[in-house]
Amino acid sequence: MADDGTQAEIEQNRRDRRTWWAMAALGVVVAALALSFGWRIVEARLDAAKKLDGAMQALNDTGPTVISADATVLGAVAEDDAAKAVALLPRIGAARTALSEAATLSVAGFDRLTDDEQKQALLVQAAAKARLELLDTVPPLLTALESAAEAEALAAEAWDRALAADKLARESVASYNKLTKVGVRNAAAANEKAKAEFQASRDLFDRAITAFPDADLEVFASYVEERLALVDLSSKADEAWLAGKSTQANTLIAANNEKSAAAAKRAAKLPASPVNAIADAYEKVTSPLRSKYREVRQKVTEADELLRTM
Repeated sequence: MADDGTQAEIEQNRRDRRTWWAMAALGVVVAALALSFGWRIVEARLDAAKKLDGAMQALNDTGPTVISADATVLGAVAEDDAAKAVALLPRIGAARTALSEAATLSVAGFDRLTDDEQKQALLVQAAAKARLELLDTVPPLLTALESAAEAEALAAEAWDRALAADKLARESVASYNKLTKVGVRNAAAANEKAKAEFQASRDLFDRAITAFPDADLEVFASYVEERLALVDLSSKADEAWLAGKSTQANTLIAANNEKSAAAAKRAAKLPASPVNAIADAYEKVTSPLRSKYREVRQKVTEADELLRTM
């Protein structure tokens, strides 16, 4: 049987082993915590870099929309621009959403980025904000462009119909001047066609005026209305002559000739074409907006250049 000294040594050895195991276990825990903490730092660093990459990708993805907007709002009005404007508007909205996200993502993990990445993040954010400012100026321009382009298409057709009607009216006069039944009947037929064309022209001008009221199209619409009245007067002369009422027919023709001369003088004072009138009005209406667009566009160019040289 062991003496008391030996027993004490055994107990001390047991306590020492327990202490050693406790210290070892604590060391493992501390090491695990350190490893876990270190991995979280690495994860946070990787996440910040990933967000910066995502911001850069979102910025790049908006490039085609910015280019399309640039080509559309800085060009002259064309008849197919109404469709372009309608198609571009939702893309502008989507690009603005992407740019807002890019501006936020670029600096989401700013403190965890390297010095070079922080510089890049600030440049990405600046470029995103510049593009956002640019695209904010685009919707009013697209709205004006859509209206002007729609009006241009309508006015161009209206003027073509008016010119066709004018040709028919002249053919009617030539046929009437033959003073034969066949000639006057032909004149009456041409006048009916001319009336239909002038009426169609008047309706189209009304729609063009509604589409883009800033353009002075009323002068063209009024001229067409005047020519429509003259054709109606000529038709009445045709009817009178065919009914054997030559005196009445001559009176109507004399009135028609007088009013036609006045209409010709007014026609000479018309602008070159309704399309030109719309283009001039569009330029006047959008000039301040386009000046602002060009100003912000320069900011975008500078921001993009800084980012490219990073």
